[in-house]
Amino acid sequence: ILQTVALAIGAVPVFLIAKEKLSSRILSLALAASYLLYPALEWVNNDHFHPESLATPLLLFAFYSAMRSRYIAFAVFSLVAITAKEDVALVIMLMGIYIGLTGNRKVGFTTATLSLAWFFVGLKFILPHFNSAGFFYIQNFSRLGSTPAEVINNTLTKPGLVLSIVGQERKLMYLLELLAPMAFFPLMNIETLLIALPTLFSNLVSQQGYMDSIQYHYTATIIPFVFVSGILAIEKLGLKAKGKVLMAGLIIVAALVSNYYLSPSPLSPNFTRGYWTNSNERRGSMDEALSLIPKDAAVSAYCSMVPHLAHRQKIYEFPNPFKTVNWGVRGEHPHKKALIQYVVVDVKNLPGDQRLLIDELRNKGFRQIFNRDEILVLKRK
Repeated sequence: ILQTVALAIGAVPVFLIAKEKLSSRILSLALAASYLLYPALEWVNNDHFHPESLATPLLLFAFYSAMRSRYIAFAVFSLVAITAKEDVALVIMLMGIYIGLTGNRKVGFTTATLSLAWFFVGLKFILPHFNSAGFFYIQNFSRLGSTPAEVINNTLTKPGLVLSIVGQERKLMYLLELLAPMAFFPLMNIETLLIALPTLFSNLVSQQGYMDSIQYHYTATIIPFVFVSGILAIEKLGLKAKGKVLMAGLIIVAALVSNYYLSPSPLSPNFTRGYWTNSNERRGSMDEALSLIPKDAAVSAYCSMVPHLAHRQKIYEFPNPFKTVNWGVRGEHPHKKALIQYVVVDVKNLPGDQRLLIDELRNKGFRQIFNRDEILVLKRK
């Protein structure tokens, strides 16, 4: 609920920025509606709760405050946003540089300096204090190096390597899906779009397949600057009253078409492909399978079923703890396999090796107590 409300509130600063820059209520409303229809935003909300989703409206409010020279409000919104995740500091750093170059030099460059300092304090001291393994996500950038310094050095000295990664079809499609809903106008104001460069760059060069997809939370700090850039680009066109009405129509058409093809909303065919929608033809089987799991039993469950079983002390996302996947930071193994009493999975969506694991469990201490619509429940003998 918090995530949904926070993301929706972002329509307010989008409207205010557009109203300030474009002097058109209808165009401002169209842009606010486009924000709410934006596929990447709806996918962020569709994903599990992630703190950086709260940075989306905060960054928009921060930019609006700076635009109106309300620097105390800008500082407050920036300080709250920076607590969402360590790399938000890099986005605020670039926003500070932008403010320094286009507005108040003292505020802008002070913001940039403090944000960069906070980022390094977090990376060097805060994260290692709570997790001795250090900066886990550096492994996502292994094609550019094994340490932050190597990644930065290779990025600056080997542009051909970076372009070969970013130029892949999947990466280009990612950029298309980010920009098409705003009719590609953000490209006409590239200087504000580049404020999101730290996140955009890490998503594009990462080996983590989730990061270069709009269907996860990794676009949370990119979305604000897609809209800021689009608004400032439209301002450059110097449209008259009739042109603003036509532009509002174009914005809404682009938003609706993109929402239909790319979003998980009720307007899109994707809505009926979700794990939890009422239209899911296997919903009844899922519910019955979940009802068989005692409230205090130790369980290993398929990812989409974990939230429905989470109120217990011992729960693992299958195939953990039998096979280590997305667990720990440097190869640690989960707890003892023997404690698991129940396994509940969606066999239809399991990769081949995990299907083989199910067969092994059947032969090594588990018996099947439910199997319908490829929803399977195993219980320890």
